[in-house]
Amino acid sequence: MLIVKVALITISFVFYLIFSCILHVVVTLFKPSKRWRIMSHSSYHLIRILQKIIGLNITVEGEVGTLKQKKRFFVSRHLSYIDGLVLGGLTPAIFISKREIKLWPIIGQVVAISGTVFVDRKKKQKINGAIDYITQILEQGISIIDFPEGTSTDGLRLFPFQSAFFRSPIAAQSPIIPILITYK
Repeated sequence: MLIVKVALITISFVFYLIFSCILHVVVTLFKPSKRWRIMSHSSYHLIRILQKIIGLNITVEGEVGTLKQKKRFFVSRHLSYIDGLVLGGLTPAIFISKREIKLWPIIGQVVAISGTVFVDRKKKQKINGAIDYITQILEQGISIIDFPEGTSTDGLRLFPFQSAFFRSPIAAQSPIIPILITYK
């Protein structure tokens, strides 16, 4: 059964990369203002497929309607590498991620084509450009998902937030929505 799941995941990634590359080019040529909205929906559907293949059972509590609203800045602790699969399957959104993820084989290409905003937190002079770009995405009505601690943790203690990115939802007048992930 594991081999079947791995094969299905691989096929999903390959199909997504091919489909999304074509979609990205077509949308960029004919509807560039809709590019990241369409790509966020495309990655949302890929993640929903991956959730089914893996067998993730997700229970959402609280104000679920907020997840479907546009122009939200979602923040969450980063506890595991599957957090992206959990949050990305809740609503179409663009992720903020550290630059190093872009260099990961296959996964880096998948998240890049999905519109992930890669930031180099070590080069402070580039942060303002990323903030401006994130603000533009929010102003287009697209939601953002951020892990403000900037790294995954064991969840036992809170690391300092990378607070600079909170300037984007403030500038775009977007609600900041906290999300708590727990695993059983």
